[in-house]
Amino acid sequence: MGDLKRPYPYYIVEALRWGERENHSYIVGLYSELERAKVAAEEHTEYRGGKYQCVVLQCEMDSQVDSDWSASVLHQTKLAFEVDEDAKHFRNLLHAWSKNSKKKEGA
Repeated sequence: MGDLKRPYPYYIVEALRWGERENHSYIVGLYSELERAKVAAEEHTEYRGGKYQCVVLQCEMDSQVDSDWSASVLHQTKLAFEVDEDAKHFRNLLHAWSKNSKKKEGA
């Protein structure tokens, strides 16, 4: 763990229910390294079944996070339905490619 008096940034991991702060949100943790914060965000999103999107915010000790919180977001996880949509899109692309390859083989 780093020295909390250091002047360089820290990383807050916040969980947002369905990706919206107004629904329900909470702090998952405070990290001294960006990569550790990203791992914690991904692990927590998976642990919560994709219902909570985690964001990694950069901040400095004894200072407020920017009021336009999205300006401070360095990383955000995908919600369960977003992952499903990506998988669905990938399956559709794979299916189209497979179909096209079979047509070329038959021609």
